[in-house]
Formats: sequence, structure tokens, C-alpha cells
Amino acid sequence: MAGPPTSQNAKGPSALNMAQKPAGRTSYEREGGGLQPPAAVSAAGGRTLSASAARSAAGSFNPSFAPGSFSSELRSQMSSSRAGSRMDVGSVYPGSIMNKVDEDEDDTAAAAQQALVALKDRLNRELKIKEGSENMLEALNAKKAKQTKEQRQRVEAELSASNARIRALKQKIADTHRTRTAPQQQQPTTPTKQRERLLSNGMRSPPSLSRSDLGSDVDESTESPTYALTELLQALEVEGMTPEYYVSRGNQLVDLFKRHPTLKYDLMWSVFGLRMQVMLMSESREVVAAGYRMTRYAISDRASLRKIRSLNTDYVVVRSLNNYRKADVEREQALKFVRAFLDVKDGVKEISRAIVRTIVAIAEAGDDRRPNMPVAEQDADRLRPICIETLAEILVRDPRLLLASGGMGPLSEALAEGTYKAPESLAASILYLLDTPKRRKFVQPGYGLDVLFTAFTDHMISDDTVLKQNSKAIAASLKSWSGLMSLSMYDFRAVRSLISCMILPNASIRETILDLFFSLLRIKPPAWATSFLAGRRLTTYGRVANLKGASRERGPSIYVEEDGGEQNFVEHYTALLLAVFIKADLLKSLLHIAQTEEDPMLKRKTTLLLSEVLKLASRLLPPSWSSELQLLPDLFNAAASFKNQDYHIATGVVYQMSSVSRTLYRSTPSGAMPGMLPSSNSMSDLTLLDDQPKSHAAVVFDDATFRQLLIDSRVLNHSNWSKWDWDIIFKIIDGPLQVGKRLEEAIKASKFMKRIMSFYRPFKYKFAEVKNTRGTQKYVKVGCALMHALLQSPEGVRFLADSKLLRQIAECLAQCDPTSGLTAQYPMFSPDRLLDTLCGGYFPMLGVLSGDLRGLQLLERWRMFNMMYHIVDLKQRPDLIKLLLSSFDYTMQGHPRVLLSKALTAGSKDIRIHATNALRKHAIRPTPSINSQGGMGDSKWAIQLLVTQLYDPEVDVCSTAIKILEKACNRKPSLEYIVECRPSLDHLGEIGAPLLLRFLSTSIGYHYLDGLDYISNEMDDWFLGRNDTYVHMIEASLARAFLVDPDDQSHRMSLFDDADAEADFHDNHVPPHFYRELTRTQEGCRLLNNKGHFEEFASTIRHHGMQATDPETLLKVKGALWAVGNVGSMELGAPFLEGSDVVERIIAMAESHDVISLRGTAFFVLGLISRSTHGLEILAEHGWDANTTPMGTSLGFCIPNDLSKLLSLVPWKAENMANMSVLDTQCTIATPPAVSPARPNMDPAERPPLVTEEDMNKRILELIVDLGNMVLYKKALVELQKLRARKPAAFNRTDFFKEVMGLMEWNHYRLGVRRMVIDLFDKNVMRRIVFDEESSSSSEDDDDEEDEEDDDEDEDDDEEEEEDTEEESGGGDESSSGDDRTERQRSISEPMEPKGQMMPAPLNIRRTYVVNSLISICSLTPSQCSADIANMVKGRVLVIAGSDPSGGAGLEADQKVIAAHGCYAMTATTALTVQNTQGVTDIHHVPVDFVRKQINAVVGDIGVDVVKTGMLASKEVIEMLDGVVKKNKFPQLVIDPVMVSTSGSTLLPETAIEMLTRLFSHASVVTPNIPEANLILAQYSKDSVKIKCADDMVTLATRLQRAMGSRWVLVKGGHSPFDAHFKVTGENLKVVDVLVGADGTVEKIVSDWQESQSTHGTGCSLASSIASNLASGKDMITSVRAACRYIEAGIRTAPGLGHGHGPLNHFHSTKVLPFSPNYFIEYLISRPDVKPIWDRFVHHPFVMAMGDGSLPLDSFKNYMVQDYLYLIHFARATALGAYKSKNMTDISRASEIVAHIMTETKLHIKYCESFGISLEQMESTEEQQACTAYTRYVVDVGQSEDWLALQVAQAPCLLGYAAVARMLHDHPDTKRKDNTYWEWIENYIAEDYSEAVRLGSDLLEEHAALQSPTRVEELVKIFVHATKMEIGFWEMFPHK
Repeated sequence: MAGPPTSQNAKGPSALNMAQKPAGRTSYEREGGGLQPPAAVSAAGGRTLSASAARSAAGSFNPSFAPGSFSSELRSQMSSSRAGSRMDVGSVYPGSIMNKVDEDEDDTAAAAQQALVALKDRLNRELKIKEGSENMLEALNAKKAKQTKEQRQRVEAELSASNARIRALKQKIADTHRTRTAPQQQQPTTPTKQRERLLSNGMRSPPSLSRSDLGSDVDESTESPTYALTELLQALEVEGMTPEYYVSRGNQLVDLFKRHPTLKYDLMWSVFGLRMQVMLMSESREVVAAGYRMTRYAISDRASLRKIRSLNTDYVVVRSLNNYRKADVEREQALKFVRAFLDVKDGVKEISRAIVRTIVAIAEAGDDRRPNMPVAEQDADRLRPICIETLAEILVRDPRLLLASGGMGPLSEALAEGTYKAPESLAASILYLLDTPKRRKFVQPGYGLDVLFTAFTDHMISDDTVLKQNSKAIAASLKSWSGLMSLSMYDFRAVRSLISCMILPNASIRETILDLFFSLLRIKPPAWATSFLAGRRLTTYGRVANLKGASRERGPSIYVEEDGGEQNFVEHYTALLLAVFIKADLLKSLLHIAQTEEDPMLKRKTTLLLSEVLKLASRLLPPSWSSELQLLPDLFNAAASFKNQDYHIATGVVYQMSSVSRTLYRSTPSGAMPGMLPSSNSMSDLTLLDDQPKSHAAVVFDDATFRQLLIDSRVLNHSNWSKWDWDIIFKIIDGPLQVGKRLEEAIKASKFMKRIMSFYRPFKYKFAEVKNTRGTQKYVKVGCALMHALLQSPEGVRFLADSKLLRQIAECLAQCDPTSGLTAQYPMFSPDRLLDTLCGGYFPMLGVLSGDLRGLQLLERWRMFNMMYHIVDLKQRPDLIKLLLSSFDYTMQGHPRVLLSKALTAGSKDIRIHATNALRKHAIRPTPSINSQGGMGDSKWAIQLLVTQLYDPEVDVCSTAIKILEKACNRKPSLEYIVECRPSLDHLGEIGAPLLLRFLSTSIGYHYLDGLDYISNEMDDWFLGRNDTYVHMIEASLARAFLVDPDDQSHRMSLFDDADAEADFHDNHVPPHFYRELTRTQEGCRLLNNKGHFEEFASTIRHHGMQATDPETLLKVKGALWAVGNVGSMELGAPFLEGSDVVERIIAMAESHDVISLRGTAFFVLGLISRSTHGLEILAEHGWDANTTPMGTSLGFCIPNDLSKLLSLVPWKAENMANMSVLDTQCTIATPPAVSPARPNMDPAERPPLVTEEDMNKRILELIVDLGNMVLYKKALVELQKLRARKPAAFNRTDFFKEVMGLMEWNHYRLGVRRMVIDLFDKNVMRRIVFDEESSSSSEDDDDEEDEEDDDEDEDDDEEEEEDTEEESGGGDESSSGDDRTERQRSISEPMEPKGQMMPAPLNIRRTYVVNSLISICSLTPSQCSADIANMVKGRVLVIAGSDPSGGAGLEADQKVIAAHGCYAMTATTALTVQNTQGVTDIHHVPVDFVRKQINAVVGDIGVDVVKTGMLASKEVIEMLDGVVKKNKFPQLVIDPVMVSTSGSTLLPETAIEMLTRLFSHASVVTPNIPEANLILAQYSKDSVKIKCADDMVTLATRLQRAMGSRWVLVKGGHSPFDAHFKVTGENLKVVDVLVGADGTVEKIVSDWQESQSTHGTGCSLASSIASNLASGKDMITSVRAACRYIEAGIRTAPGLGHGHGPLNHFHSTKVLPFSPNYFIEYLISRPDVKPIWDRFVHHPFVMAMGDGSLPLDSFKNYMVQDYLYLIHFARATALGAYKSKNMTDISRASEIVAHIMTETKLHIKYCESFGISLEQMESTEEQQACTAYTRYVVDVGQSEDWLALQVAQAPCLLGYAAVARMLHDHPDTKRKDNTYWEWIENYIAEDYSEAVRLGSDLLEEHAALQSPTRVEELVKIFVHATKMEIGFWEMFPHK
């Protein structure tokens, strides 16, 4: 079960005023999302963030969290302790400079937040105006109409205008909410010009700083994100600017990362990292904070974290976190920077222990503690809550790191003292560790969660807030299995301590614990609890009856399912909790409090809990438990002891319990009594009784009483309806007026009815203008009662028919019917009126009429249904349609059902969903009728309509119908009728699965589904996978059910629409299980038996049930448990349990499994099993029992008779924190500091003087060590301050600083000590560390020493002058750069000047720059690319072995393996075999001399890196090979002692084995299997090793290595697989290969055993894989481990060839390109999906018209102009290619190409001038869409893809123009004479251009050969799209 959720209820600050609080503002308090310069804040004046805005920022409108951010609840905790820091900040920074730092959430979201606040303020004002207008109108209505007509019209006009403004504001607010909740990545890209305004205005930076100060002339509106990034980084490079400048640029950079998240993946860290370092080293805290924020938004993956840490950021973060409170802005951003590591996968492995130590120190906040003050009120560090949360997250992700850093103490302290506002989240982290034994070792048994009880057991803590917080954490812990198990250890020690605390005379503790038990036992106080606690009597039956009636009136009607078999797991768990509390003496403590408590309210509360517990025990616990609750006899004895003075106390307790019990009995429905299950018949009768008309209460009213009621209503005395007594009016209408006589009297004898009817008439504008509020709903209620009363008598029907009420309502409806011809400027039923006034109340009144035959006749008389049909058909008013559908009564056949049917089929999607929900109550709880048959009542029509909805085209409509039908299936008659309807659910897929499962529960449904072949297929699906999926579903459902607050069950029903209340009714239900539904019928049980699935599940539980390590195995076991439990819960399925020991196994798992959550699953499964009689009997035999109904039906709440067996969590051995180690990546200082020897305590005068610098450094280190000792702290501090005054050189040395940092990383220091130690050092030390200047400074020192020795000052001066000159000019060799940091701070890229200008012919267009962009930008020449391809061959491996014609073993397999590893294979054949997968039938030995010649030929020519031997075949070959090895001294020799094949054939004679041992001493590694190892060992000694466990493998390998003398021995364990405990038991689960080295190194490689016949050649392949890895440069352990994994995958993916032992898949990780090298372009153009497009491009009519000279000249002119515009953007793409380049040479070449493009543009200008087209005309010409689409596409590819993708996007231009020109040149229809365009053709077939195309093509070929097949497909898509863009470029111009 999932752990408890984090529930943080801290309140945010009420208001944050920038003008009043300028100094202490921190980032989480400010508008916007970035770090803000003060100019923006001052320009904004004293803007105030209202309380509503603060709440909204902390509420559900928050945008997605930024990296490393924390929840808003924590910010409110931080804000409570800010007062102490404001004064410090104000004293350092003048004015409001701290306002520069903004919150790190999205700037866009912050702007939306401000707009939302303003809109809400405006809305509040408009609502007040509207309310005032309504009040004025109400006052005017009370006066005479004629006198106030004009004034009333003005007020009505103002009210109408106000309503319009309110609607507009609400729409804007809704739009703002949608904008804020939309994910950032799904929003459209901001246009560049808008982005410019956002950067300059949205970031609120000064206008003068909105652009780079470098004076760029490039228009920002045309820049891409990559250029914006480059410009911002260049802007950050400028030195000497104000802090506001850098903060603004950092904000803009963050904004850029937010809008373009992919930018961070292409960052050049050498540049960005330097900017980051410079900002982090700034003297301004705001700039440092901006640097942290900028950096964490640049984090992408773990590799980026490594890059960041390589820039020495650990030291900076430690310094920032240790800073003082006046630097809270910097500290907060540093902490968020650390938290951003946790957002990255495996990012916790890159968090340094030094940083975690610092966070621990902040979390402790020991130096801020004040004595004699409650912990919660202390002025703690405001970052402490976030630090505690961070530590909790680290605890979950890497507990070893946290414990090694001493972080468990602050977490436990926060839990114990209540200083953290959400302790349940901290408890959740501990619960997570407690679940499995692997994580449990990091928690001390009996210590982790027990600290939660400190608030109750510590008498010094009396803070109610802390008590309530910890009670929530305790509740969350006890609602999880981990918490319950751990808190029940040591005989329920923790629970007993909590219960015993109630005995303490502390009212707060008692009340909190009582509330805790109410919550844990899910006891919802009854409606009369408040009255009871207040002391009022509840013994009157009438009071209880009223309560029952009120509950029926308020809540939904009672519905009881016939299917009582659904298990209530929450109740089951509650039963276990109740048993635990009873075992811990809860009842005795409650009785003691009831007898001794002096507070009457607490006493009654205790009595109420006592009564509820007894009631709960009788309902949930087995009789054996209930019988032991001997509480009442002792209480009665005490009450009967009259001699005892306190007997009256016991008597009072008995009386109160009796009163509570009687009241509980009377207020509980008869069907819900303890141990009783209601029958469907009784409920149907009760429902039928409830629906009958009430008996006329008017019989008891005499004439005088009736007339007095009329007078008391004040209707007769006042015409102003606001002065009437509406409660009495309702009493009159609901009672006497239902009798015709009284009604007639009210009509004729008084004005009562006339005035009432006048009030409700629409055009009297009384009821219709009443404001729609909760308090005014009484008028609607009275109106509905009036309609009902008038329908009860003929007089009432006549009166209603003659009145103007229905006629005017019909007229109002006609205003909404476009076909009626009636119109109105302000219709009565307009949307705003329905929303703001009670006009919508007329529809419930019509609904009352629709439920009566006479009422339907009245509606038909005024043609209302005709108008409703039109309204539904036209669909113009969905709000009105929903109101109609929600109000109708569908109990009678007639127009309402017809309207509903039309809405179900012809309405919009929302209308259809709404109409479908309207069927819910009629399908789930049908109205019983006397004539109904089969228990269906009147629900058939509703079910038929719902079945029809299953074929709706919208899935949401179908899903709604399925949920309702699934609920209706709980009644057997409804289920059978639904099956009779034979719905087809195949088209719905998974949505219809739950309904189909319900069909299985009846025989008719089974046969129906069986006919569709559903059952067999579904059964196989569940068995193969969905059974595991069910585990996730049931656990999620249980998590929701357990964590829901039982007191939070508010119904959110609107006045006219109850669909929302029912929308999620299915969410917390237990999902149906296939096997449970299957075993409801005999047919299903037979199928289950035939399939054998139950036996498989039982076998899984039997063999793997107790495993606790493999998550996949645990999932399988859980799935099997749920399947067995659901089968066993059915009476027909329970016999399956008797045939196996599965129940005993499940009981053992529940009582002793190591994984606690699995024990919980087993417990729930046992509850399921106990639902059946057979299952309960089996459980009773093993000491488990459950409560039953009087009829003997089990309730399924089984618990063990001995709780100690279930809650038997054995104390574990916790890991010693002192011995914990962390990963190397988690260390800043990897080497631990030396252990300080013990020193005698001497006075300062006795110590030796500190003469040398070494003595000084040693003493400083000693004193820093003493600072960690609280006894020596003060003395060491004084001496350290004295030494600092002497200004020792140590405080200016980087190595000494790192040594001190090592002390603080490896040891625990308080926060104040850490701050003080860092302050000892010079600030320049940190700068030198960050910029890696230690080496340069030391070299400079060495140079100085040499200069002094040589006394060569002149030469030294000359060298310095040369260095200065080189630094100023930016030149010089990189290796001789004297100041690397200064060089790196220079500009990112300064393009070189062009080498020359190109002057091609006027028509020589679009060629040179394209070719150069392909050739020059690339950093690899074609020869270099070829070299890289050649380098893919990683090593040379010579294999000396036999041949296998089947290809699975021998030389053939060796060559495949070596090729798959990228190495070069050579062979020397020793034997030719005749073999296949079934065995070896013959061997032909190759002559020894011929084998020697093969070896010599290869070694003498190609050379060898590794030799691998396999089948050597004979003694002579081995003897020859021994001499060859000694002669050549090969670097590596891998020997596979092939003696027996996999099929069992002998491959090496016994006489050759002894000779083989001579080679072993030369071998790098020998790889025998177990039989071969024992055979070889027998050559050295007589003993052998029999493998029984994994340790025997180690013994065998060790002995073998010592005997042979080889460097390594690998014993392969495939012949002896082990079980889960690594023992040979016949259960094959694991394979262990053991590698032993000459130095004693032992490495075990564990693999899963695979049942496979594809093992032919595994030994050969393994040895060849090892040889290949060694040839590639890997070490031995890595090579062997990689080879084992390679073979494991080869077996798993084997092709399954042959009839015996088949071969492996040797190429499981090798990919093949779809083209041969140097033929990529040919492949590309000839592809079926490319060729038609390419042909269309090359042979386009525009092209052909140029060939024959028929192209209109205007088309060519326009083409030239658009081509000029094209060149501008093509220059951008070329520059983007420079950005994608990796060195300055290529960037320089790109700048040359841009210069060439500028030349091309000048040629275009000149050529167009010859046509009479000026430059101004060219630039004013609008880009056509095709040109824009093409250029932007190329630029976009360059931005989002790599360099090669950009070149492929440009390739159609390069290759296409050459192809077009060549085609036209050779085409017979091409005109050469008098053709204006022939020159254009010749330019593109010229030799220089053809050569350029060839070079560019070669470059593409070289790079394409290096890509993966998937990448090739991506490039093809880019090429196709770019070619289409080229076609679009032709098609811009007419060719005729």
C-alpha cells in the first residue's frame, strides 16, 4: 500500500507590500519569475500583492514547478522567520536593491497571476455594484410602480450593464486560468518581435539595457534562439557593469531556456560554464543568485551535472549555503540549485557529501536556539523547512548518502519537536525505507517513527499545533503497513505509550488523541454529536425521527447492492487497527477517562468514542474478540456499589452510553445494523414507502388554526414579498393547501393565493429578479411545493390552469425558441439571468409538473413541449437544454423521455454526456412499481437508452454509459436484462472491459460472452499480463481509499445538476477481477479448472512467495495472490483452495514475509478468502477468524486470534553509520583526513612555539578539529582568532582550504562553526579554486624562484612583455598561455575577415555559398572521416580453432562475435568437423605444419593484439602452439580449453589434456566450464570440487588458478545452476560465473538462468567476446563481465534454428545501414518515397520553360527578387552552421561564407537593376509564402537538429540545381541560341560547380556512413520536406 501523502496546511502570508518592506524581500515573495533589477521595481512604485494573489500563488493555480523549486507551503514556513534578517539586509543594501531577486517560477505565469489578481479585484467591485443595484431595485419594487418607473428603469439598465461586465470578467478569468495551467511546452512559440518586447519590458529591465552593449546591428526580430543565446552570453562577458545589468541578462537567459527547453542540450559548456563561474564569484549577492538560477535552468541530464561539478561548483555552493542571513537570496537560490539535482535521473549520485553536510547543519540550526522557548516559536533559520524537505528526498533516493552525512538526526528532531509543518511527509520517507529489508537497514529498529510520539509523551511540550501535526503523521503511519508493523514492535510499545498518554491530566493531549482515534477508526460523528457534546438530551424519539428524515432529505436516496460480495478493504484494515488498539488496552483507558475526566465535553466525547468502539467491535471483530471485551460488567458493578462515594460517576457513564446506543440504533437504517445485511426486498419496500405521497397533514388543522397561519405568514398584511414569513408559507403549502377545501378557502376568502401566484409570475419581475444565492433557494423550494400542492386536488389544477403563471412561463420559453416568432431584448431565460437570478427556478417547478399526468396536460396545453423540442433541436442554448434535462421527472412515459432520447442522440457531446448522466438514478435505483416483474421496476427504458449510448461516436459518452451500466449490474435482474440487450463492446476496447467482466457473473452472460470468444481470449490476457496490471490498479485504488479523509465527504451538487456529484463515483471502488467474476458460475469454474490457471498461481506463490529482492518477482507474486484471493472469495471457487496448500502459504507470507507491503497484500487476500465458507473454515484451522451475519455469511474481516503472529516484525540489524561509504562522485574531497592523535591538555605557555609555517598549519588544523567538540569549542575559537590576527599564509592557500573543506565534509560541524571557518580564508582563495588557478600560481612561483637564482631580470622582463602582448592581442600558443581564465573570458566568436571577394557571372547564383557551407563548416575533411571509419576496427584477434559447418560454434562463431564487437578477426584452422546442432559425427585434423604456416602468415603481415584458442584437436597442435606462443610473446592469450561440445561429443583426446596444461602459464585467462575445470584440476591433484553452492565455485576457481599459474581463471557455471539462495537444489534460477585473479581478486558474475536449447557454441562465443574486449583496451574484469552479458543476450534473442542445441544470436546489438558506403545520395534519390518528388522537382514546368526559353521574363525577375530575400535567411542558416561547429577554424570559414553571400546579394542587386528593379523595390517586396516556408524550415532544422541535418536540409539546393542544369543541358528540347536563360544553365554545369558538388556530395557520404539506420530515416524525411520546399519555390511564378 502506498505511503501517506504529504499534507501541508501552512498558510501563506496575508499580504506582501513592496513599498513598506523593501529590504527583506526574497525571491518567493515577488511578482514575476526572474531576478529583477531595482529600476523595474522602483518604476512600478509601491505595488502590493494582495492576499488573494498570495493564496492563488500557493494554491491550485500554480504552474509547473521550476527545476529545484519547492512547494508554496514551505515558503509560508520560511516567511514566518524573516523579520530577523530584514535589518541586516537593510544595513548593507540601500533602498530596495533586494527587490532585484524574483521568484524562479515562470515569468509568463507571474504576469498572468498579476492579471488574475486585477481581474478578481474588478470582479469584486462589479459584484458589489450589482448587489447595490439589486438592493435599490428591491426597495423601489416595494413602492408604487408608477412613482418609481423612471428611477427603476435606470437601476435596471445599470444592473444589466453590471451583469454584462461580470460575464466578461468571468470569461477573462477563465481564460487566464487556462493560460496558466497549460504546459509550457505546449504553448506556441512566441513570435520574435513579441519576444523582444518580453525581454525588454516583460523582464522589466531598463530600456537601455534591453540589448547587448556590443552594438550589434542585427535586428533582434530576425534572430533565432541560438543567436539570442549567443548574444546573451556575449553580454554577460562584458566586465565592469552594474549588478543590475548581469541580473537582467541572467533573467533573460532563464526566460530563453523556458521558452526553448532544447537549447540546454546544445550548450557549449566551455563558454556557458565560464559565464556561470564569473557570476558565482561576483561580490553582489543578487548576481550570485542569478548565476545559480541561470545554471539550474541549464541542467539537462546527469552529464550536464558532471560538467557543472567539474567547474568546482561544490565549493561555491558550500560557501553560499554557509552564508549569513543577510545573503538569504543567494542561499535560497543555492539550495534550489542543489534540489535541481534531485529532478534529474540519478542526479542524487552527483550531490556532494560536503553539500549535504552543510544542509544538515542548516536543518539543525543549533546556533539559533533559544533556551526556555518552545521549539515552534524559536527564530530558526528560515531555510530550515526546505532543508528538511531536501534531506527527506535524499533519504528516499539515496539513504546511504544521507546517513553518511549525518542527516537522520535533523529529520528525527523535526518529527519529534514539530518544527516542520508537514511531519507526515517526513514520516512517509521513513515508511518507504521500512518496507523492504534492503532499505530497512538504514533505520534503527524502534527509533524511526517512535519519535512522533514525543509530542504526547513529553510533558514540556504543550503546543496544540505540534500535537495536531504529529497526530496527522501518526495517523498516516498507522494507515500504512510499514507504519503499523514497526509501531507494533516490542509488544505494541509505541501504541501503548500513545494510549497511556490519555491518562495524563492534560486536556489538549486527551482531546487530540481522542480525535486521532475517531479518524483512525473512520468513525464519522453522527449528526446529533454536537448536541450530545453540548449536553442536550437525545432520548426523544421524535428528535431521532427528525434526524432520519433530515438525512433522507439532504442526502441521496439509500441504495443497497444485491451483490454483497464486494470486499471492503478499508473496513478490513480498520478491524485490524481496532484489534491492535484493544490489545493495547484502549477500552480500559477510555473507561478510566470517562470516570475521572472533569471536563464535561471531553467526558461525553470519550463516552461517544467508547460506544462507537463497542459498536464497531461487534460489527468488525470476530465473536471471540467481542466476547473478551469484559467492560460493562465492571462498570455495572461500580454503578451498583452504593457504598462507594463515586458510584454516581459510574452510573452517569452507564446512562450516557445507554443514551448514545439507543440514539445510534434509532438513527441507523434497519438494514445497516451490526452484523446484518439488508435484503433487497426490504429495501425495495422501504423505497416504495418513501416514494408514496405524504398523508395530508391538513386533517389536524382546524379552521382557526389555518386562518391564524395565513395571518402569521404576513402575506395578507403586506404586498412586499420580502416581509413575508416563508417558513410558514411553506408549512401552509406543504400541508393544508393539498386539500381542496383549504385551497378553495385560500383562493376565495383571502388574497393569499393571488399574491403568492403574483410573486411567481415572471413578468411581475419579483421572483424572476431575486438574486441567485444559497439563501434565496427557499423561494424555489416553496415554488416546487406549490406546484405539487396544486396538483393534489381538482381545485388546484383548475386554479393553476386559469392562472397566468404557466402562460407567462410558456412565453418566456418562446423567447428562446427561434421558430416561435417572439423575441425580446433581454429574454427571461438568457444565460446571464439564469446564472445571476432565480429564473432557473422555473424549471424545477416544470419538473414537478412533468411527474404528474395532469401536470403533463397543462404543459401540453401551453405548447411548452413543442418549444422544448425546438430548443433541443437547434442546440443554440446548451445551458438551457441541460437545465431542462436535469429538471424533468422521467417516471412517466411521455414527452420528457422523448426529449431525453433526442438529447442522447442529437445533442452535442456535452449534452449527450449530461443526458446520459440523467439516466443514472433511473438505471441504478429504479422506481418500484406494483406491476413490475422480475424486480426491474421501471428501469428497462433507462437501460435500453444506456445500451444505445454505447455506440456513441464519442468515447467519453460511451465511458459514462458504461460506468452507469456497471453500477446497475449489481442488481441481478438489471444485469440479466442488460445481457438480453446483447450490447457489442468490441469497439470500446479497455473501456468496456469492466462491464464485460460483470456479464460473467451470470450463466446467461457467460454463454453470451462465450459465443463471442471473449472469455478464452480475456482469460489468456489476464494470465499473461493483465493480472500484473491489476496489482497497480488495486494498489492505487486502496491508496485513494485509505488516504481519503472520512470527514471530507461534502457533496458538491449544484442546484439543478447532480451529475458532478456522481461523476467520480467509481474511482475509489475496488476494480473487478476477472477470476472473481468467472467463478460466480459453474461454467466459469469448469473453464478455470480446465485451463489450470489456479494451479499456476498457486505454484507461483509456493515457489516464489517468500522472495524479497526482485521487483518483477514480487509483482508476479502479488498478481497471483489477488487471483487466488478472488477465486477463493466465491463459494463456487472456494473448492479450488482445498486441493492445495496455498492458504497456508499465504498465511506464512502474511506473518513472516520480509517485504511489509507484500504482507499487507497477503492480509487482504486472506480477507477475500474468508468471504467463502470453505475459505473461512480453512482459515479457522490456522488460527484466523472473521465475523459473520446471523445467517452465517462471513463479512470478510478476518484477523488472527494471536495478533503477535501477524504483527511479528523481527528487529533487524541496522547498518552502522560510521562505516558507511558513498560513491566517488558524491565526494568533493575523496581522501579522508588523517586521524588526529590524542593530545595532552596543555596551557598556551606549555606548548612549543609555532616557528615554521608547517607548525602554524598543523596547529590551525588541530583547532578546527577542536571546534567540533562542544567542550573545547570556546577555547579553540579564542586561540584561532588570535592566530588569524597573525595573518598566516595558510589562509591564502588553496590546498590548505581544500584540506579544511575535507575536515568539514568528513566530520560534523554546526552551522555557525562552518561560517566562521570559511570566513578565516581570504576571498581570493575561492576564486582561484573555482578558476583552477592553483597550477598557474605555482608555476609563477617557480618562475620567480628561477629568476632570483639566475638574476636574469632583463630576460624575465622581456618574457613578461611578450606575454602581455599576446594577452592583449588574443594570440599566442594555447599551451603557453599564461592566464587561461583571462583568455576564456574573451568573446565567444569573433569571425575573421573574408579572405577575398568572389566575382562570378551575374547569373552564377546560389551555388558557391551552398557548396562552401557544406565543405567549409565541417570540422572533418573527407580523409579524416575515412580515418574515423577505419578506426572503427578496434583490435586484431587471431583465433586458432576448429571449423563448424553449422556456423554456431568454432571459427565461424568466433568470427561473428569478433565482427560484432568491432574488431578484426583472423583464423588458423586446426580441424574440420562434420557437425550440426545435434552433434559431431566426424573430425578431419589439419596437418600441424599447415596450421603453423597459417599462424606465421597472419602474424608476420597483419599483426596480432589478442590470440584466442579453441578446439586444438590434437597433442601435436598443442605442442606446436606452445612453441609459437613462446616465440612471438603475444600481448594477450585467451584459452578456451575445448574438450567436450555442448551436445556431448569429445573434441580433445585424453592424451592431449596433459600437454594442454603447458599453455596455461602463458595465458591471460583460461575459461573452462565446471566439468573441464575438474578435469584440468585432476592433472595437478587427485581431488575435485563438487558444486553444491556458489562458494564451491569460488573454491574450484581458486584452486585451479593456483595450480595452473595463469593470470586469470574464469570458471563458467552454466552446468550447475543455483536456486535463489545460490544452492544446488534442482530449482534453476541463477547462474554464477567466477573470475579469480593471481592477486586473489574474486569477481562473481550472476545471471538469470534461461531455459533454452540455443546454447550451441556458448563457450567459443564467450572466449571470443573476452578476447575482443581485451583487444579494445578494456581491463580483464570489465571484459569478462561484458562478455557474460553479451552471451546472456545472445541466448535470450536466439533465432531457434536446428533440431538440437541451436546457435546464439551473435548480432543482437549490431545495426546495418540500408546503403553501401559512398552510395547514400544514390540510395536517397532512388527511394520510392523520394524519387517521384525528386523527379517533379528536376522536371518542373518552370525548369522546362527555362530550357526552351518560354519562361516569362517577369517570372524570372520575380524569381530573382525572391531569391535575394532567400539569400538573407540562407546567411542565417550558414551562421547557424557556424554555431553548430566545434572549432574556431570552422567558425571563421562560416563567416567567410556569410561574406560571400553578401557578395551574391550585391550581384542580385546589380542584375535586378539591369531589369529596372531598384534595391528599395526589392527590399519592399513581401516574401511570398513559399520563400518564407522554405527559409524558416531550413533555419528551424538548424536550430533543433545537428550540423548534418542542416546540411541535408540544404542538400536539395546543392544537388538539385546541378541535376536541373545537367538535365536541361542534355534535353533535346532545350534551346541554346537566343535563350535568355542558357547562361544560367551553363553556370550550373560548369567544371567548378560540378567539382564543388562532388566535394559536397563526398562530405555527405562520409557523414551519412557514420549514422544509425534510425537517424538515416530522419535525414530522409528532412530531405523530402526540403525538396518539396524547393518545388514550392518554383511554383511561386507562372511558367507560361
